[in-house]
Amino acid sequence: MNNSPAFQFYPGDFLSDANTLVMSTEEVGAYWLLICACWREDGLPVEIKKLSRLARLQEKKFSRLWENAISTCFYFDEKTGRYRHRRLDQEIEKQSLNSAKRQKAANARWMQLHSKCNPDAIQVECSSSSSSSSSSSSSSEEEIHVSPATDALAEAPGESSPVAGPDIEQASEAGLLSPENPPAKSASKDARQSESFAPAIREIFAYWQAKMTHPDAKLTDKRRRLIEGRLREGYTVERIKRAVDGCKSSPWHMGTDPKSNGQVFDDIELICRSGEKLEFFEARNSAGIQTGGNNGIHRNSTAGNSAKAFEQAADRIKAGKVF
Repeated sequence: MNNSPAFQFYPGDFLSDANTLVMSTEEVGAYWLLICACWREDGLPVEIKKLSRLARLQEKKFSRLWENAISTCFYFDEKTGRYRHRRLDQEIEKQSLNSAKRQKAANARWMQLHSKCNPDAIQVECSSSSSSSSSSSSSSEEEIHVSPATDALAEAPGESSPVAGPDIEQASEAGLLSPENPPAKSASKDARQSESFAPAIREIFAYWQAKMTHPDAKLTDKRRRLIEGRLREGYTVERIKRAVDGCKSSPWHMGTDPKSNGQVFDDIELICRSGEKLEFFEARNSAGIQTGGNNGIHRNSTAGNSAKAFEQAADRIKAGKVF
């Protein structure tokens, strides 16, 4: 089977070819089925019966079409004992050359990028040894010698990767950056940033627990991630609280709208799913609901009923029962 799944087709060449010009519509259909089979199977069988089945015609009918016009488009290859097509042979050769050129260019880009990242270059020496036929197959061992300059590439905590900007794209094209060799990141920096958001996340989650009366809800990884995502985008704690209030004031999301069939859609995941979603709920916030104060809720007639639940949720957070 030919490795490539497709080949280029040139309508002008096909329509102007002397062999195809004299073909009937039926002969063109049979010819193209044979072309596809020839490309896929790297040649055609010589038996008329097999050819007729590939052309999806009765053997007697196909034999007549083959002799009239189709056979002149193929030639018999003595090396393989099969019919072949010269134009398809040219396409196979052209694809092989193009593939070799692309591989050479990729290797050149890789070497150029590698020399920028490590001027002294990592020297790899490969030695292979083979065992007897009764034992396991031949194996090779690689010894990697790293020059002192390579150690300088090791990234210190908090520093950026030596491969940055356009070089990352080049490295990805060249195969230098792979799942086994990703660009370096400062994990400790990300961890410190997440820790800085932790108090705000707990405050928002406790507010949502009290507002929606979900005292037993857990601060799952997904909920924490979505809340942190909105905080990273610049939304303040107060804006997110207003979005919670907006969801609470929506009959549809609270299940009081007859059209909602009693279904409730009040999860913090929905409210913080995206910046656009958060702004949607924020816009629905009633002017009578205010956030703020020491506990994040202003005790007025609207929010007073949930103050006690909020305080209970805050106590659970302090006791470490939320996580």
